[in-house]
Amino acid sequence: MLLIDLPLFLASTCSISSFYLVAQRELRPKTWQRTFFYLPFVMATGIGISVRNAQAVLEAIVERRANSRRTPKFNIEGKQGTFAKKSYRNKAGWLPYVEIVLGLYFSMTVVYAIINENYATVPFLLLFVWGYLYTGFMFPRPNYFARLPFRRQRPEMRPATSGAPGF
Repeated sequence: MLLIDLPLFLASTCSISSFYLVAQRELRPKTWQRTFFYLPFVMATGIGISVRNAQAVLEAIVERRANSRRTPKFNIEGKQGTFAKKSYRNKAGWLPYVEIVLGLYFSMTVVYAIINENYATVPFLLLFVWGYLYTGFMFPRPNYFARLPFRRQRPEMRPATSGAPGF
């Protein structure tokens, strides 16, 4: 099994990890090493949005037209506006429930792996748990965490000046 599983694992994990790291090195050449900490969360979020990506592909195949849903526009100009105080209620439908069920399913697989002493798979299964539960619970209210009062006031996240997304 090691001769089959290890090359597949390395091909799938290392390719996307290197993509994220090279992108961050190009965007932030001086501080890109810090992105190693964020890498598991980025990968988990990529896993979490897979249900929505699958839905978009299936809708495109079935409808056979290029129909896309509008994304929220908050009309933020300059440094005066903030997206945290703007409201946008998205019609999530049934997809968050599917993501939460998948997150709970992978939680059970983590328990199963621990019971069967298959500890090497637990960190990778936790990526699926985090990704699906995060997207399932966050999709209906994307601004929820931005409104919570925290001890330390953090600067608002804004898009990079180049237009490329960053961590």
